Amino acid sequence: MRRVSIVDPICILPFGHNMGSICEFSKAYESNGDKVEIYVSSDYAGWEPKQTNINKILTHNHGFIGNPMTSVTVDSYFKELEEIFSKSDIVFFPGVDYVTLSLLKELLKKIKKAPKLRLRLIGVMENEQYDLNVLTKVGINHDFLILLKEINSVSSSKDIDVKLYAETIKYCKFLEYHLHAVIHPSPYPLFNNPEPIQRVSDNDNVVFGFLGAPREDKGYFDIFKIINDLTSDTKSKSNFLIQPRKSSDIDKVHPDYEDALLSLGCVNFTKPIMTDEEIEDAYLACDVLCLPYHSNVYGLRGSAILFEAIKYNKPVIAN
Repeated sequence: MRRVSIVDPICILPFGHNMGSICEFSKAYESNGDKVEIYVSSDYAGWEPKQTNINKILTHNHGFIGNPMTSVTVDSYFKELEEIFSKSDIVFFPGVDYVTLSLLKELLKKIKKAPKLRLRLIGVMENEQYDLNVLTKVGINHDFLILLKEINSVSSSKDIDVKLYAETIKYCKFLEYHLHAVIHPSPYPLFNNPEPIQRVSDNDNVVFGFLGAPREDKGYFDIFKIINDLTSDTKSKSNFLIQPRKSSDIDKVHPDYEDALLSLGCVNFTKPIMTDEEIEDAYLACDVLCLPYHSNVYGLRGSAILFEAIKYNKPVIAN
């Protein structure tokens, strides 16, 4: 039985991309008979997910929630990584970040014997620059690409088994072009449902879902026009299920946006923050998931909502 450590020091919430990938890859390893231990941020907060093998120990939180990295926390996180390496056959990062990459390079130089290292790049935390236009223009000058080259060089010189993965095919091609290395495509592992998942809507209206973080780069502020155009151009009736902003996130630029959405008369809101069960209910209530994401940010990246939609057998309309 292999000892697999799934490590995500950025995971501080029990939902979203981080916890979603942890859960799915944990199931994939366990289905192969591996013993899995999960390591997340010490700042992990909220209800406990279904996994019971979660260790909330990692110091690193990439400066989230107002607590930037210091030399002390960097040293502590390095020691934690060293300890995880010492008791693992495989160490897998489902969404590796920049600080972790920089420490892994030093750790690989230091240790005499290393486990198999699996680094999955999702186009979010490994680099401070998300804009596709800037990324493709600057290219290899980005620090995270230089770090990846150095990690490949160190692992090759010490015969350490390191493999790089990317969440999307397009990101794979981007990284292969700049790194001159093999990058393995790695969306979420999908487990086939034995039966199609039925909708739970109690009427004949098509329900379009806009779920996930209500941010500008995810087209949240485009939804009003989308719905207004769709409902004015079709005779068929539609309903729209939207995950709104928390009251604390409502800014001065769009203070009445949620009220405007409700004024359309065909919109219902989920809770801004949902439990696992509430998230599942929201997917089941939808016929179609909509991802009006901005291409400059999501040109290379994947989406947890897309993978969740596939899991629930829901079609997706996306930019």
